[in-house]
Amino acid sequence: NGWVADFKAKLGIRTFVHGEAASVDEKMVTVEQKCLTILCKSYHPKDVFNMDETGLIPPDHALANAVAHGLKSSKNRFTFALTCNALGTKKLEPLIIQRYQRPCCFKRRSGSELGFLYFFNTKAWMNHMIFQEWIAKLNLKCVAEQRHILLLLDNFAGHLLPSAPLTNVRVEYFHLNMTSHLQSLNSGIIQNFQSNFKT
Repeated sequence: NGWVADFKAKLGIRTFVHGEAASVDEKMVTVEQKCLTILCKSYHPKDVFNMDETGLIPPDHALANAVAHGLKSSKNRFTFALTCNALGTKKLEPLIIQRYQRPCCFKRRSGSELGFLYFFNTKAWMNHMIFQEWIAKLNLKCVAEQRHILLLLDNFAGHLLPSAPLTNVRVEYFHLNMTSHLQSLNSGIIQNFQSNFKT
């Protein structure tokens, strides 16, 4: 409608949607939204939670202003799992996964002492063992609070439920390729977290 549209038209620039969001029929999204609404009706919005992971690589801030050739770039990666309720009034402590059992920056403190859950593995990725331990702790917390919650997850293979039944946490998975359309954490929460992390 303004100079940007004219600029794009002159250069022949068009917008294309790529990735998961592009491969979904909008009618299917509408159907899934209705199903999700029906599912959530039996829970108060404060008891409907969504969890999702994001990967972050810390910025390489150094005092040097010249590039050193022949050195490998840092593979220092973090995975953060963020969980919040539908109202945004309850945010669970973040789950952080890194490569090292005891990172130097912890200064001999545990993740729980620093205000988050901490796990480690060689790739710094979520896997079913970490997920099962996390969700079992969440279930115990809900039992202690005498609370029943609905947890909405993407259908990632690492989100495998433990063999012991969860008494106070009901888990529902988004259908394939629907996550980017339906997941509340994809509506700016993770993007905001990432931009705050980089500053």
